[in-house]
Order: sequence, then structure tokens, then C-alpha cells
Amino acid sequence: MLDNLLADYQVRKSKKEKHRFAGFVQEQCAQSGLSFHVEDDKGLIPNRNIVVGDVKSARIIFTAHYDTCAWMPFPNFLTPKNIFFFFVYQFLLIGVIGAMGLGIACLCALFLSGVDFFSGMSFFNIMHFAAMIFLLQILIGYPNKHTANDNTSGVATLLSLMQSIPAAERDKVAFVFFDNEEIGLMGSSAFKKRYRSEMANKLLINFDCVSDGDHFLFVSKKKAIHSEEYPLLKRIIEEEAPVFNRQAEFVKSTQAFFPSDQFVFPKSIGVVSLKKLPVIGLYIDRIHTSGDTRFDKNNIAFLTHCFTKFVSHI
Repeated sequence: MLDNLLADYQVRKSKKEKHRFAGFVQEQCAQSGLSFHVEDDKGLIPNRNIVVGDVKSARIIFTAHYDTCAWMPFPNFLTPKNIFFFFVYQFLLIGVIGAMGLGIACLCALFLSGVDFFSGMSFFNIMHFAAMIFLLQILIGYPNKHTANDNTSGVATLLSLMQSIPAAERDKVAFVFFDNEEIGLMGSSAFKKRYRSEMANKLLINFDCVSDGDHFLFVSKKKAIHSEEYPLLKRIIEEEAPVFNRQAEFVKSTQAFFPSDQFVFPKSIGVVSLKKLPVIGLYIDRIHTSGDTRFDKNNIAFLTHCFTKFVSHI
């Protein structure tokens, strides 16, 4: 199943690609006897969240975003526990994008000044136009064809859990594949609006970028930390991590910045795998670029084992 996912379903950006992926999930559900439906939310940018199981009766909601990002020439470099470096990198990235816009504007001014579209534009208008084109590429442009970590890894974790959790335990959980995370957590926001009362006190665990790095961070909101399930989950993860040669750290959401769908929910945990450098600390690189090819199946096996065990004990 994982090999099939990586070979045929890494790009899930266009409506057609998302529809095709939904069919793949439906096939997996049919093989395991799981219920399946798609929740369409109309709007300027439509959302199509894929829901497996009964959200209203489930005790735990496992989630991951299935939409994929546009290709970028630079990685979205994240350092969840080093907020200073995170913002330094973001400002540098903005500077580089601005410089590229300036460069494109110069080229347009030099070589395209005779073209009708550009002839009536000032240099600064041309620069703004170039920057806008670059920004549109980042948001809705040409798809990144390599999405092993972001977020085929999270999708793989949900699919593995769907297969691994015994039929007798399935009523405890539901699985949600969120749409449009990459353009502003739109799918998870629509889901929260639809299930506002149910999700006020239901634990949600979100997997995003979990296949590149052996140090797992569990970024937990206050309401999740004070839940009755939290000590059990923490104990299982800490017991099993050495068995899989992994490291695990539970931190408050106020101590680490990890922007993903768990942001939206009051009782949530975001799960991410990271690498480590001496000065920078824990980090994610390669995502949003053609370098996002690292898919460590042992990471998926570790999470599947731990969370299957967790479900069996709640």
C-alpha cells in the first residue's frame, strides 16, 4: 500500500488529482470494512475533506492534510523550537523573493519595454507584477512532484493506522484527510466549523512531515496535556521510542512553533519528525522543493505501532 501511494499518488493538487486520491482511500476503506465519505464545502476555494469513520462518536480523531504544495525554488525551512532562527529565515526568504522580483522587473524593463502590456507600466509596477507572479506560483502554481515528507508521510500514517487498528477498536477513532492546508489551513477550518461542538472536547492528533528525521516532537495544546489520554500516550511513546531507535519529546504548543492543522483545534497534538544541528537545533528542510524525497518507512512503522497500542488501551 505504501509503495503504491509513493509511486502513484504523491501529487494531490488539482481537482482531478484529489478526486483520484479519494478513490484510492475509498478502495483502502472497502478492503478494511471502514466507512468513507467526502465532505464538500463550497466557496471561493472549495474544500474536499475525506472522512473515514464516525467523527461524532469517535473518541480520538487522527488527521493529516492530503493536499500538496506548489513547487518552490527554496525549501520551507522550519525550526519549531528555535523561533528566532525561524523568523530570521522567513525574513531572508522574503528578501530573496523581493530580489528575484526586482531582477525580473529589470529584465522586463530592458527587453520587453516595447511590448504593449509592459510599455505603459512604471518600473515599480513591473516589479510588483513580477513579485505577484512569483507569489501566485508559491500558492497555486506548478505542483511539487516530490512530496514524500510533506505530506505523503502523514497520509501514509493514517492509511497504516486504518489497516492496523483492529475492527473491535475502530469505533474509538475517526480519520480525516484535510484539504487545502498548504494555502492556509482551510480544510481543517471548514471541518472545525462543521463539527464545532464535537471538537470542543475531543482529542485530535495531526501528522505532518513525519518521515524525515529520527527525533519526534509532539506539540501539545494545554487542553490536550490535561486530558486523561495524555499520560497514557506519553508513556507509550517514551517506552517504544528506544525500541525503534527514535527520540521523542513532548512540548507545550507555547514552546514550539509548528504551523499545521492542529493549530485550529483546542484539544490537539501535532506530530512531526525532525533532524538536529548543533546551533540551530531541531529542523525540517527540503519540503516544498524537488528534494522532498526522504521517506523513512521505520518512522511510519513507529507511529503506527505506538498509536495502535494507544487506541487499544483507551
